[in-house]
Amino acid sequence: MNKLILYVMAYYFKRMPVLLFVAFLFVSQSSIGQNTVDDVEKKAIEALKNGNTESFTSYFNNPIDISLPYNDDSYSKTQAQVIVQKFLLQYKVKTFKVKQRGHSSGGAVFVIGVYTATNGKVFRVYLLIKKTTQSAYIHLLEFEEE
Repeated sequence: MNKLILYVMAYYFKRMPVLLFVAFLFVSQSSIGQNTVDDVEKKAIEALKNGNTESFTSYFNNPIDISLPYNDDSYSKTQAQVIVQKFLLQYKVKTFKVKQRGHSSGGAVFVIGVYTATNGKVFRVYLLIKKTTQSAYIHLLEFEEE
């Protein structure tokens, strides 16, 4: 009996590095795609500054509250992406400057900025980014004409 136990222990100890590697892969894969509110803030602002509408709208929560000069409602992520991409194509970015940012007690981040379009229109932009169970997303987006 002791030989059998020693054999089984030796068998598993020889494979321990492989088992640890597999466990490491599983744990690291489960954290992929988990953005913090600060990550989403930086990436979303950079995308907005560069006019990268696809990247910007990829950070939308499902659902998201959108307020535009002609539209104000809660939309699914897919609907919101179409609406906001259309808006941002109509008012292409010239500049976007962050004027204020902060954290709430619940861990959310708010950003207030000024968006200037190439046609001269100026909008005050409000973003609210919150962490959900898996990752952080933009929960509120407002473009208010100045």
